[in-house]
Amino acid sequence: MKILLLLLAAALPAIGQTNHALGKTITVDSARTGYPAVNAVDGVLSDPSRWLADPSSSGHWLEINLGAATTLRQAHVYSGYQSEAASPIDSFFLQSWNGTSWEAIPGASITPNNSFGTVLQFSAPVTTTKIRLVINDTAIIRVREISLWENPTPLFTGMTGDGLPIWHPNYANVALGKPVTAEARVSSGYSANYAIDGEASDTSRVLAQPPNSPAGPLRIEVNLTAPLTIAEAHVYSGTTSSTPDAAAFVDRLYARIITAGTYRASSIRVAEVAKVIENTQRDVNIALVNELAMIFNRMGLDTLDVLEAAGTKWNFLPFRPGLVGGHCIG
Repeated sequence: MKILLLLLAAALPAIGQTNHALGKTITVDSARTGYPAVNAVDGVLSDPSRWLADPSSSGHWLEINLGAATTLRQAHVYSGYQSEAASPIDSFFLQSWNGTSWEAIPGASITPNNSFGTVLQFSAPVTTTKIRLVINDTAIIRVREISLWENPTPLFTGMTGDGLPIWHPNYANVALGKPVTAEARVSSGYSANYAIDGEASDTSRVLAQPPNSPAGPLRIEVNLTAPLTIAEAHVYSGTTSSTPDAAAFVDRLYARIITAGTYRASSIRVAEVAKVIENTQRDVNIALVNELAMIFNRMGLDTLDVLEAAGTKWNFLPFRPGLVGGHCIG
């Protein structure tokens, strides 16, 4: 099973949450001029406001001083460059300071990462005075923002800037960033967290089989952490690209129904564009004949008589007045 994105729309609850990273003192291994470390904790989610570090053979790190002992259960890491699909940081994890040394936080690591916004749900609450983001990537890295939360919180909470998704003004996706578990065998590199990261793409999805495959149900559970009234649910599944096996299956299915026969295009993109131009050509020509019919009516001519006469030419396209628009062209 492939799930690209789970969206649950609900009225926005009036529950205050604090981003414990916002405006805190921050230290990093290095920073390029014009892209200081403070950009990663300023609450602005945009490309100009990011921490950028040059390549380093030893990777990178970012340390946040919380100023006092703080209990945390979740972190959001926003990385990459909005116009470059492969630009998010690929491998990273979080550490907490225990007073004498750094300790890895269980549940707060990901490899590989394909998402611009990543939720790290801790296996258990962590109380600490400092948090460190350790990045294994040795190439140039871009971190747009990191936020730290005491309770599970939807992605993009508290963020401003041009890197935000567009939501309905009265509703929010309450699945974003919430704890998620999969009663399934999840394939390596396709975490269940990808189903609630707000990104519907082939690289950011959960790919899984039932726990007792091929028998038995597969379940993905999202803990909303509070009672909410859900207005609607959207589940995005499958893949955004076709495969030869999928094309063959669809071709065999429709060949059993459509007596005129089927045509298998060389790719899903070719098929979609062919549909667009075919519908556009038909729509434009019907609209043209509709306009001509109104002119013929004012001239006192019968439209069908005109079309019949024009049809004696071998290459005339026999369009008739009719409906323009509809779901095919829409």
